[in-house]
Amino acid sequence: MADPTTLITPAPKTDTIWLAVFVVPPQDHPLAVQGSPLIGYDVWTGTLFPDEGAVWPGFTSSQVNRIRALPRPYGVHITVGDALEYPATVLPEVASRLEGIAAQVAPFVLKGASYDQHYWDTVLALRWEAGINDLHRLAVASAVHINTLRHRLNRVTVPMTTQPHLLRDWAIETVFGRHWTIEKYYPHLTLGNALENQAERDRLWATWQRSGYLSQDMGEYDLPVDRLYLMTLTRENRFWGIHPDYPDGFPLQG
Repeated sequence: MADPTTLITPAPKTDTIWLAVFVVPPQDHPLAVQGSPLIGYDVWTGTLFPDEGAVWPGFTSSQVNRIRALPRPYGVHITVGDALEYPATVLPEVASRLEGIAAQVAPFVLKGASYDQHYWDTVLALRWEAGINDLHRLAVASAVHINTLRHRLNRVTVPMTTQPHLLRDWAIETVFGRHWTIEKYYPHLTLGNALENQAERDRLWATWQRSGYLSQDMGEYDLPVDRLYLMTLTRENRFWGIHPDYPDGFPLQG
């Protein structure tokens, strides 16, 4: 197999900051109230919920830890702008561009929530039927206007392949940070990850509903989206939180 090709591009060393753009359910919304203890972290208060305190019938604390480990640092959210590393000096420009994006999209409501049985078998997530086109619009704008400000590595490795779809994904990712945001954006809200298979995922969903941790009425999970939040790493770069310089987020005003 041929070796990948490495391109050398200039990228001066600089202090960096990790940033992302999320839709975060309001603190009193059922998704935040019910979802935060399940994920194990509350974005709004910074509260951590120990795995040993989770009473999920049929699941051990080690299984709880496995299921929470990946989504916990992010809290309850929907990703609009990918978590990427930026030069610290571009923070004001990121905020300015995010304000410009938000100014062009009117508030909307995500409706028709359901347990997503068609996503990865190892991921327990919610998705919505209505409002996702608005999310996609915001996500693509974020990729084009914000992701392109990210920190660039000195060495960019090009996969040595002639497969057009792989090279296309690589080219898009090189420019915009993530290839799936542009062509394959799939908005969802992850509540659990690293499930062993679909059977364990379905069993966990049934356990949460049967135990009253999640509502049987999916209409409770209609989610008004009236602002975006600029997120950054907190707690010694381990957990994501709303950037302290922009605590009220960026209102949608289109």
